[in-house]
Amino acid sequence: MMKVSNKEIILSRAQLSLLEIKQVLELDSLVYEPEYCSEFDQVVGRFNKNKDCFITLRNQDDIIAYICFFPITKRLANMISSGNFTNDAEILPTDVLSYEDSEGVLYIISVVVKPEYHNSDVVKRMMIDFENKVQELSELYNIKSVLATAISEKGHSTLLKSKFQDIVVNQRKSIYIMEKIY
Repeated sequence: MMKVSNKEIILSRAQLSLLEIKQVLELDSLVYEPEYCSEFDQVVGRFNKNKDCFITLRNQDDIIAYICFFPITKRLANMISSGNFTNDAEILPTDVLSYEDSEGVLYIISVVVKPEYHNSDVVKRMMIDFENKVQELSELYNIKSVLATAISEKGHSTLLKSKFQDIVVNQRKSIYIMEKIY
């Protein structure tokens, strides 16, 4: 595994600008099939409901990796955990909550790493910071679990290493619905 220098890569929890959201969508298009890429308006709609939803890794001004997560309604949590969820377009703006209004469940909508960094330690670094962020949120708000959807074997492996458990597996489409209890 390639180690990336801390001087080279900066971890950030800062809120993104609209231009940076476009960078995130460009990253998505590098790693996801088109059916799994969100539209700009969808991302901005969710972002406007909870702006504290990204952890990014940057090489200067270039976003090279990110994780996006936010509190969701019980309606959406039930839909996801029962396997009746197919893609991000099903997330209504009303399903995204503020941390103050949390119903206890966070959803990781996306973990993306620029292809040239796939064999580095950036995902590990980002997931460690995510864990720290969830611990902080758990102390301040009512966060009890995190749901995630993995659409690749690599994504599934990353979540397993972070102690997520499979709750629904669709082998035919390689979709894994996973959960971690806090």
